[in-house]
Amino acid sequence: PRSRMLHPVWEFVDGKPVGWIATGRQSLKEKHLAGNPFVSLTYWTPEHRQVMAECKTEWADEQADKERIWNLLKDTPEPYGYDPAAFWPNGPDETFGALKCTPWRVELWSVEEMSQGKPARVWQP
Repeated sequence: PRSRMLHPVWEFVDGKPVGWIATGRQSLKEKHLAGNPFVSLTYWTPEHRQVMAECKTEWADEQADKERIWNLLKDTPEPYGYDPAAFWPNGPDETFGALKCTPWRVELWSVEEMSQGKPARVWQP
């Protein structure tokens, strides 16, 4: 899959991180993920602190799941959450996709730590 700028919202399920991305269900992204369900999510701060999450994706297509994720996005305070109605004014309909991102590796590091010879911190389930 190509790089895309997206806005995941994270929650913990059974003590493990799970990311959710709202995205178009019938899209080129969907076709790419059908061929390769793995994505890399990257976060960066101006202080050069970085987090990379390597994830496997899957779609949550049950209406109850879509409504739960819709509310998670809407009820999570900004800047982490947002109102998905800005993109789907009719609510979580058939065009609304709830993409689940399950990390299998998360790496945290900063330029400051690297300059001190500290290794990156890595989490794996």
